[in-house]
Amino acid sequence: MGGRAAAGGAIAGAGLDTRNRAGRRVGLLIRSFSLPLAFPSVLAHCAPHRVGEGQLSWGTITIAGVAFDLTHLDPFVFDVTPKATGAPTYRVLVSFGCHCFAREWRLKDPKSHFIPDGKKGRCFCPIRTGHSLHLPKIVRDASNSLAFFSKDKNMLLVERLPGVAGPYAVFFNVKASSQPSVDVAMFVASAYEKPLLAKKLPAVPFTALIAKASKGHTPFKPKRLTNW
Repeated sequence: MGGRAAAGGAIAGAGLDTRNRAGRRVGLLIRSFSLPLAFPSVLAHCAPHRVGEGQLSWGTITIAGVAFDLTHLDPFVFDVTPKATGAPTYRVLVSFGCHCFAREWRLKDPKSHFIPDGKKGRCFCPIRTGHSLHLPKIVRDASNSLAFFSKDKNMLLVERLPGVAGPYAVFFNVKASSQPSVDVAMFVASAYEKPLLAKKLPAVPFTALIAKASKGHTPFKPKRLTNW
């Protein structure tokens, strides 16, 4: 408990807002405070390590002299088995993008919080980072969930997190893998609290989505709307 309190103080000292939209403090996993408090070059500390097809290993990034452990967002493989009798088990490779822990860049954001991402870049967000601790379990448990269609090309997993007022929306896409040992590559593009998310959306079982993706097919988007 004392370590987390010290972490919150370090974040506040770095000019980071650690409250979610409901005004509650968000706990973060922070494992190192031995770095100097001079603002380092974030470009040097935040670039992901590419380790294969669709994979990003973020490791530890340094923001305003504070090290944030993002190894919970390292790629992993898990099995998905549809409930139908005799259904095959699919191997799914999961990786995570920086939008899971960084929000859009704003003009007044400190340069020390810049996360490289295309031309515009992103801003490190302690709230998204705290919430991202739940992502591996959400993905691993998705076989029992529905995958919802978003307004864009991404699919959605929707969860409720403790202490978070609105739904936690996990945006992802899937495709057939080019690796012989893996059937599907799943990329979690973004995840954040989305209070204004429509309460009913078109949906398909996550297992059906994976089965179709393994064959290079896209799911049929139903007209019927389902509560998340």
